Amino acid sequence: MEQETTWQVVKFLQENSVEAVPSNWINGDKCYWPPYNNTKRVQQATIKREPPVPDLWKSYDVYFFRNNVFDNYETALKKARKATITSDLESDDNLPPKRRRILKKFSSTSSIEYEETVLPQPPEPPQLYKGVNNHLTILCTIIYYINGWILELLTKVLQKQNTMSGILSTINEKLKKLEDNNIPATSTIKEFQSVFTKFDFPINDEMILNNFENFLKNEDEFDAVVREFSRLGGTNEYNLITRILEKVITNKLASTFSYLGKKQKKPFKNLLLNKVIIKVGTTVFSAKTELPFENAVAKWLRRAKERKDKTTVAD
Repeated sequence: MEQETTWQVVKFLQENSVEAVPSNWINGDKCYWPPYNNTKRVQQATIKREPPVPDLWKSYDVYFFRNNVFDNYETALKKARKATITSDLESDDNLPPKRRRILKKFSSTSSIEYEETVLPQPPEPPQLYKGVNNHLTILCTIIYYINGWILELLTKVLQKQNTMSGILSTINEKLKKLEDNNIPATSTIKEFQSVFTKFDFPINDEMILNNFENFLKNEDEFDAVVREFSRLGGTNEYNLITRILEKVITNKLASTFSYLGKKQKKPFKNLLLNKVIIKVGTTVFSAKTELPFENAVAKWLRRAKERKDKTTVAD
């Protein structure tokens, strides 16, 4: 199975937690983890196999279980839950686990450590022997199963309690930092405004393109655009470049450029927009060279006129 279409069950060693992660998050004996505080957002990134952004995502040491690769997320998630309880991916689902693990799990930004609670297993149910009071044996059997149900319920209660304790501890820690720095809580919240709301994209006018170039001269805005374009993702270099450029400039405007400025066309290579795109490509794919992305941009520009003519005929 190819890496892009598989998930792996791994154990994060420092946090002592088991997760089902996309294989494209694995880097050697480490695994990237998205910096999202929203659990639903992390799950969406996991299901969609969102490409990691090394400059933004942290990587953690992981342990790989045997036979831990699966071609769909649901199966991997089921195995991860099973490994959390049994520390084994291959044990029989019908057998009771030797011990149960309760893991406190929080956001990767939290300083709270993971804890493990080991609950005792109920005793083995009594066997029926000749000459033994069957009524007493049946009663002991009923008590055994009730005991197992109580332990299962207690496990779930402790999981909820650990989660809530972790959340409250994280909130208290952040509030304390705000108080120590004498910074109002509201001042730490900066409203995010997408670059796609600041300009009329896709750009079809050279004047607007010049305005966008001036906008990118600000280093903070440049970095913000790189981060936002990185979220568009792509399966390969050309797919990533296409997804970005289709949103940024029209085929009509693109047809006036060539990458190096040959054939009496303007050089796209000199634009800050080009530097943004190359930066996004090398970041998303952890590339050591810019050449594949430069070739992808040049290829997209060469086909701009052909796409424009097709659109015109269709209209």
